[in-house]
Amino acid sequence: MQRVQGIRGITDNITISSEPIPSDLAQRISAALDRKAVLDDSVIQVTNDGSTVYLDGTTDSYAAMETAEDTAWAAPGVTNVIDRLLVVP
Repeated sequence: MQRVQGIRGITDNITISSEPIPSDLAQRISAALDRKAVLDDSVIQVTNDGSTVYLDGTTDSYAAMETAEDTAWAAPGVTNVIDRLLVVP
């Protein structure tokens, strides 16, 4: 570091915080899942505990299961997704 004339000190008050978790996180993810055509035949229940999202239910393909996971991860404030979906062709 170089000294700058006239500067006596620097105080770093920067803090990093996580995104706030929406109170309706599970409902937002459920609504997003409803808009995905690949999930039309799926029965998925979404719940959350803080920033952790749980996916329970059934899908008819691995592609549908991956779409559900990706949709959950895309929601703001999500830090963990627990996939408990069953693929039932």
